[in-house]
Amino acid sequence: MRIVRPACRAVSLALAGTFSFTAIQAADPLPQTPADLISKRALIGPGRDAFGGRPAVPAQKRAPAAVAVEVAIAPPAPPKLPFTYGGSGVVDGTPFLFLDSPGRSRMVHVGDTVDGAYQVESIQRNRAALRYLPLGVLQVMAFGQPGEPDRLPTVAVVAQGPLVVNVPEEAPLGREIPVAVTIPPGSAAAKATLELTYDAEALSVIGAKVVRPGRAVFEVSTQDRGASNRLRLKAIGEENALTEISIEAIAFDARGQNVPVRLPSQHIISLGKAN
Repeated sequence: MRIVRPACRAVSLALAGTFSFTAIQAADPLPQTPADLISKRALIGPGRDAFGGRPAVPAQKRAPAAVAVEVAIAPPAPPKLPFTYGGSGVVDGTPFLFLDSPGRSRMVHVGDTVDGAYQVESIQRNRAALRYLPLGVLQVMAFGQPGEPDRLPTVAVVAQGPLVVNVPEEAPLGREIPVAVTIPPGSAAAKATLELTYDAEALSVIGAKVVRPGRAVFEVSTQDRGASNRLRLKAIGEENALTEISIEAIAFDARGQNVPVRLPSQHIISLGKAN
């Protein structure tokens, strides 16, 4: 009988030698000198433990404390005035102002409330102050020239009843002065026609139909409220003077019947430079 045991042992030794050699080749060599140790740590990288420790976690920065900032909120602004200037003056010592809006004109005094939203607080020669009631904000309507005095022109009531005609007693040179013609609420008149006679060298008439120099015709009706303050006079002379103007009127009711209107035969207007 042949004995094969030595051959098996040789093979085992050969395989063991092969595995030992491979394991030795795969293992990392241990550092032999301080320089090797430093080189080894450099390969591991910063923040890591050479013996398998966890990398160091940097401390978190504390968030800056919140700073309260106050924001100023602007108060709401009132809407633009829905009126335009239509004329102003004084009747029996009381200032008045015409406020025009599309298709309507109204005569107001200090203290009046307009459209439930505006209160008239002051009326002067070159401006008026109206307070917007929902916000309590004061708004100014400017209509004069810079440097003009605050005194309003004096106006005389030359007709009152079914038809009201306000004629100025003064007319500054070069300026237009309104002649307010109104049919008051509740009047029997529905429309009226006025004929004006004046000195064409001292006055010019604006807003009326000029028939010839020194004579003009003006019409007003309850259907056209905007026409009530379109009539204006302008002093065209160069020196202080007095001039006369006469106004005749014919009024009718809604059925076309005549409504009596009484007017003074003439009215005197003072022409001169504005004070």
